[in-house]
Amino acid sequence: VNVVRGRVLAWLLSALVAGLIGGIFAWYVSVFYPETVFDLSVSIFAIVFALFGGTATLVGPILGVLILYGIYNVIGISTPAYFQLIYGMLIVLLILFLPNGIVSLIDRGTRRVP
Repeated sequence: VNVVRGRVLAWLLSALVAGLIGGIFAWYVSVFYPETVFDLSVSIFAIVFALFGGTATLVGPILGVLILYGIYNVIGISTPAYFQLIYGMLIVLLILFLPNGIVSLIDRGTRRVP
């Protein structure tokens, strides 16, 4: 197994995905300002989305984005004053009770004990 080739291929694939997501974000936002693109909250949201879903699988971060972004839209619109409090409590509860993410619930439910 060529380790260098595998690492380069993994790096290229991750750069491809990051570039595609950056392009989709540019299309979605349509105007770039340094304070929106290089804002710390963008990086924090990306990490939280991945941790919420679970980093051990490919489905985990995708599931985390779908769930948390949906919650973000519902809570942010209905109760903008309490949004950060509710969002923070949700993340703390997740870290305490599901350290491996939401995918661990699905994995736990499908695993059979012999």
